[in-house]
Amino acid sequence: MRRLRLYTGNRLEQLACRIADVLVEPLSSPLEKEIIVVQSKGMEHWLSMQLALKHGICANCAFPFPNRILNELFDRVLPEEKGSGIYETDAMAWKIMDALPEFVAMPGFETLAAYLQDDSKGVKLFQLSSHLAEIFSNYIIYRPDMLLAWQEGRHVMPDHLAGLEYWQSLVWRAVCAGEEQAHLAARRDRFLKALNPSTATHLPERISLFGISYLPPFHLEVFHALSCFIPVHVFVLNPCRQYWGDIRSQSEIGMISEKSGHRPSELHLEEGNSILAAMGGVGRELFENLQSFELQETELFEDISGDTLLECIQADILDLKNPQPGRPRTVNTRDDSVQIHSCHSPMREVEVLRDNLLALLDEDPDLKPQDIVVMSPDIEIYAPYIHAVFDIPRNSPAFIPFTVSDRSLKAESSLAQPLIGILELNAGRFEATKVIALLESEQVRKKFGLHENDLELILRWVQESGIRWGYDEDWKRESGMPDAYENTWRFGLDRLLLGYAMPSEGTRWFGSILPYDDMEGDSSRVLGSFLTFLTTLFSRVMSFREKKTLKLWSETLTALLDEFFEADELLAPRMQSVRAALQRLGDIQEITATGVGIGCEVIKAYVKNALEDAHEGRAYLSGGVTFCTMLAMRSIPFKVVCMIGMNHADFPRQQRAKGFNLICRQPRRGDCSVRNKDLYLFLEAILSARKTLYISYVGQSIEDNSPIPPAVPVSILLDYLESGFLLSDGRPVPDGIVRKHCLQAFSPRYFSGGTGLFSFSRENAEAARSLAEKDVSERVFIPGRISEPGDEWRTVDVGLLCRFYRNPCRFFLTRRLSMGISETSSFLDDCEPVELSDLELYRLRNEHVTRILEGADHELSYRIMKMSGRLPHGAPGEILFSRIRHESESFVRAVKKRIADTMPMNTMVDLPLGPFTITGSLITYGPAGIVLFRPARTRASDLFTAWIHHLILCSLPGSPDVRSCYISRDEAVEFRRVENSPEILITLLERYWDGMSRPLRFFPETSLKYANPGRQADVSREERLKRARSAWEGTPQFPGEARDLAYRICFGEKDPLDREFEEISESLLGPLIVHRGAGRL
Repeated sequence: MRRLRLYTGNRLEQLACRIADVLVEPLSSPLEKEIIVVQSKGMEHWLSMQLALKHGICANCAFPFPNRILNELFDRVLPEEKGSGIYETDAMAWKIMDALPEFVAMPGFETLAAYLQDDSKGVKLFQLSSHLAEIFSNYIIYRPDMLLAWQEGRHVMPDHLAGLEYWQSLVWRAVCAGEEQAHLAARRDRFLKALNPSTATHLPERISLFGISYLPPFHLEVFHALSCFIPVHVFVLNPCRQYWGDIRSQSEIGMISEKSGHRPSELHLEEGNSILAAMGGVGRELFENLQSFELQETELFEDISGDTLLECIQADILDLKNPQPGRPRTVNTRDDSVQIHSCHSPMREVEVLRDNLLALLDEDPDLKPQDIVVMSPDIEIYAPYIHAVFDIPRNSPAFIPFTVSDRSLKAESSLAQPLIGILELNAGRFEATKVIALLESEQVRKKFGLHENDLELILRWVQESGIRWGYDEDWKRESGMPDAYENTWRFGLDRLLLGYAMPSEGTRWFGSILPYDDMEGDSSRVLGSFLTFLTTLFSRVMSFREKKTLKLWSETLTALLDEFFEADELLAPRMQSVRAALQRLGDIQEITATGVGIGCEVIKAYVKNALEDAHEGRAYLSGGVTFCTMLAMRSIPFKVVCMIGMNHADFPRQQRAKGFNLICRQPRRGDCSVRNKDLYLFLEAILSARKTLYISYVGQSIEDNSPIPPAVPVSILLDYLESGFLLSDGRPVPDGIVRKHCLQAFSPRYFSGGTGLFSFSRENAEAARSLAEKDVSERVFIPGRISEPGDEWRTVDVGLLCRFYRNPCRFFLTRRLSMGISETSSFLDDCEPVELSDLELYRLRNEHVTRILEGADHELSYRIMKMSGRLPHGAPGEILFSRIRHESESFVRAVKKRIADTMPMNTMVDLPLGPFTITGSLITYGPAGIVLFRPARTRASDLFTAWIHHLILCSLPGSPDVRSCYISRDEAVEFRRVENSPEILITLLERYWDGMSRPLRFFPETSLKYANPGRQADVSREERLKRARSAWEGTPQFPGEARDLAYRICFGEKDPLDREFEEISESLLGPLIVHRGAGRL
């Protein structure tokens, strides 16, 4: 009699050799495929390479997953009874969604009816249907008898679950109406009854199962039935060559004792090896299920030497040994075969991993990157950090080739996020930030002919043209919102287009559109592409408002891919994967025969789920370090096995079952446990490491450095090591193998020796050296000077000189070092003006004052503000303008008093001063001279700008008895003629030249506080410094210049208010204070 042929061993390599020997016997036909059932693509890839190494080639082999092979077998034996796609989880969700509304008003469905309240868009219904579909899919495998009973109208649950069973049985019968015999459970039942020597002729000649760690009884019974007619070879990794079916962990023994009322000693249960007992439950159950059948078993166990700590652990598991109390084994302190690293964050985990991989590759010339696997419970969390740390130039000595596998299309694909973003616009407000976020995708930009550097220009256009949200007033009205035209996309685009055709110079408009003036250079190309993008986007989003059938949605979304994404060679595989996920909607409509209209919000939820579940299919074992999930490479041997993210809160995963899941409410032997599966994954990882087992976790709080425990299996491993091993220097093993890392990668501890910590980063070494050499308070951005600029910088424009002295450090960083430090925020605002900031109020007030002084009336000023989109809509905008007008009236009178009726004149400047020449122009008002104003409190930088203008005017040849005036809301400062103005200007220019090579210690507000003694002429230096420091630090409500980013970059923690600061402040501001006229400072 034929039996299942079981091959067990503790090394997957031995099992691979044996299956290669089995496959040597040819099948009757060369066209017949060799069927090898596996549980992951990683195993398929590894085994195919092993077979190729053994036979020289691996061809004509099929590697189906368990469910797929069952369907194929059932099709062979029951060709007239094909399965139905309706029982695939995603299709079943739509079938349930179609059927469920008919039930929710019935008795027994009260809980569901309450959940589905306020679900006008159907999203809750879809989510509930999806959850039910997942549960029903599990019922097919784990409760087939229950489903078959439901189809016959019988109930099998105990009384306390009768209510749940009642409504679920109704939904199930609705799902399979007309196709009751087409699901896997029904087909399996008929298959087992139909299997006989006659029907067995349709079966494949041979089936092998390889490397499967867990298989439900549902599948095992089928393979056992097959073994009566064809050879069925089962190759299973067995961690222990002793009988271990009765071992239990201490916690399990305690629970059994509590439930049974017997003392643990009376139960005759043994722990055996504590690691195997705690983590081996899934494997133990598999072997128990296999042993219930008649087997022909072959053992292929291989002795393990026990030369290293890792091998000792593996050997103990193999022989079911536990450490003997009082007889610890000695481990060499240099034994690095087991490493556990405690870090502060996932980023630090990956940085530490890279250094340790470099060390391993450096120590062992035979170790190659492809001999290393790095697994994580959630690869999505770690993928960005992996790319950030490992993506370095290939010519770098620290480069390690790598691939990141198992990422979902939603996370991995550069198509998925923009696609979801477009769908989200339908329910959103068409916000500026969300629209511009789509252009951050390179593929979207390419499709519309835009470049990366165009994005900055577009961002500025959107910000300055007043675009906030809503496509136009009609769109707002149809969305049930106030139909204001201002601050919509149409409003901003009209301004941009008119600005390209007709510059407004701030006062000209067409209709109700104020042109946007700042259109120049290559703006026509960018504007044209941007308009095409927006028109296409709006048209597509508007089409989302109509409900569509699944097939029409499939066509719409696949067309959207072609409209918005440029498919290049690298993108093509991802594009095809996303397209397949979208085309699945059309297939589902054909399967379910549903033709109802579905809204966009439900489709968005489907797309998110579909792209989350779909994977790109990137190759495993492709020549570098493989980063993947725990499941993908389970039990596959590597020289170095790394597990990152072994955090207490994340691993093992906990089953978050729905309250109506009958499997969880009434568990049975053989049910799937996510927690136990994860524990077995950890055990398999220990067994798969051939040279090094590397584990890392977030073990220290990034906020306060407090300890965080590792994942439960790591704690079990540490307890095991502590109980049975000692380091050769007498310390417990955990003290030697657990390495607590520093918060920062540039900590001097990594480069000082004797700490057990190290790093291969030259940049971090230099940073650590800098930390060690200087006290934090003494560190500066640039300790010396950079080279002087070219002589062209000696010709200085008036405006440039004024900008320099507004913030010399910012000027130095941006103009000499080309650092991107923006003076204004580049963040978009998604809300129309409601409550304006003090800065925006000042800008509006300043513009209003300027217009009135130029001869405009108040009505004109109001219209320009309104057409620029900077006032609140409706009455609030009118009230705000009235306030601006009222606050500006006295200020306008003060300025007009100075300039009288004099028209402004442009006075050209070409002023040689030693090695420098000042060029540009000044605005003067006849006898009034220069009049600069600021309708706000006095700012030292504005006052200094007025002083510079005045000095230049005084130094021009043939200047009469000139004067200048600076007017603010709190004072008016007059400057009379300065006889030695050229000498003062030369001092300013020399300081400017000095500030072009190093950060200049001149801070307008702080320096003025120091240099100006006020009304007391004999103020001490200490008191002046005290005032200056108070101004420098400011208050929480009014931050001082110490908070300025440019100053923080240049001086860090160092106090810049030193002797040099004092000398510069007095030399630059002393003459200003001496020559100031009436007014208080």
